[in-house]
Amino acid sequence: MGKHIHLFRRGRIYYWRRRIPGFSTEIDTIQLSLRTEVHPEACIISRQLTSESDRMFDDLTRNLISPDDMRRWLSHVITEELARIRRV
Repeated sequence: MGKHIHLFRRGRIYYWRRRIPGFSTEIDTIQLSLRTEVHPEACIISRQLTSESDRMFDDLTRNLISPDDMRRWLSHVITEELARIRRV
């Protein structure tokens, strides 16, 4: 399995963190708890979040959504993916 560049662990819990591209010198990141201690679950969720964030960055740079809107949507994605994984 390849390395997941946006996935990291703090203590026993996995997190996803990604820098928000922008035009200013200010560095802004989105960091979210994946709410899991299980590495395979974290990898699945991390890939989904990376895919979703790639799709949202264009809207973000055109000011169609805010970083807070993006953060809320990605938190929703985490909840849905955890529920889907645990149902299976």
